[in-house]
Amino acid sequence: MKPTLETGDCVVVDLSQASSPEVKHGDIVVFDHPMKRGTTFISRVVGLPGDTVQLKEGVVWLNNVPLTQRELGTIEEKYVRDEISGSFPRCANTAKIDGLCIQNRFEETLPNGTHYSILDLGIQRLDNTGKYVIPDEHLFLLGDHRDNSTDSRISQSAGGFGFIPVSDIIGILNDLR
Repeated sequence: MKPTLETGDCVVVDLSQASSPEVKHGDIVVFDHPMKRGTTFISRVVGLPGDTVQLKEGVVWLNNVPLTQRELGTIEEKYVRDEISGSFPRCANTAKIDGLCIQNRFEETLPNGTHYSILDLGIQRLDNTGKYVIPDEHLFLLGDHRDNSTDSRISQSAGGFGFIPVSDIIGILNDLR
């Protein structure tokens, strides 16, 4: 969820929302991973039941309308192994150990006015998709680090989490844009 959340950040979730969450476009949700029960994940809601979501050249199209993206420049981080995942960051440049990893930063805006920062490394494998029609009682979630996220673009059978049942939502994180 970089740049919204960094590795090691702690979040507090109001569990009273879990019984009947009122989820909106742009909310960040904590949910029980459908294929790894007991493992919680955090991601951003892009599609609600009945919505159509598609990515074209890295731009999200919600109900056949492209989301606005505004360039915010780049961010740099040291190219070192993450303490928790053990993996190196994916970079827009060719980074070397202890060098700098450069990532492109954009502000994305949903039709309801919700805006947030995303990271993008350029055109990648999941930046062009077919249309996803979100079924009843399910959500379509995307990570804010688009090219480093296993999210609803990837089916459960391929190791992603596909559409998330609303019943798997544990809570909604407020004021994280």
